[in-house]
Amino acid sequence: MMVLLKGSLEIELNSGEEVSTKSLLSPGDCVLIPSATWRRFSTQDPNTVVLVLADRVYEPEDYIRDFNEYLEWFHAK
Repeated sequence: MMVLLKGSLEIELNSGEEVSTKSLLSPGDCVLIPSATWRRFSTQDPNTVVLVLADRVYEPEDYIRDFNEYLEWFHAK
């Protein structure tokens, strides 16, 4: 889950099958991001701050950082 604390943020979510866009415009706005969802963030406000809540500790090796690699993984599962 991402909670907007300051600024604004647009999040594009891609499940591998469908794409949606969520706008966080006011402090307290939040979005739940399902696991195995590709996400892309954009903001016009360089002072944007978000709080990320997760069910486990961040492990860099658990993340796919290339969209084409994500699509290959998604279609192979």
